Amino acid sequence: GHCHPKVVDALIEQAKRLTLSSRAFYNDKFPMLAEYLSHTLGYDMVLPMNTGAEGVETAIKLARKWGYEKKNIPKNE
Repeated sequence: GHCHPKVVDALIEQAKRLTLSSRAFYNDKFPMLAEYLSHTLGYDMVLPMNTGAEGVETAIKLARKWGYEKKNIPKNE
């Protein structure tokens, strides 16, 4: 049901630890997440996003950069 005590308690405990996971603000949890993800997935770096829109925008920028550098596509084309 609504406001189950276990759910409410879990929300309160999480709010005490970390309420916002933006990269704009330092938190002590992000380095552990980045290490875990890069090790588990085999990548050198990770760049988590807060929204799908951020993820898509970043993917487009990376694809364009790749095209400029690897395929020699003229900029702004």
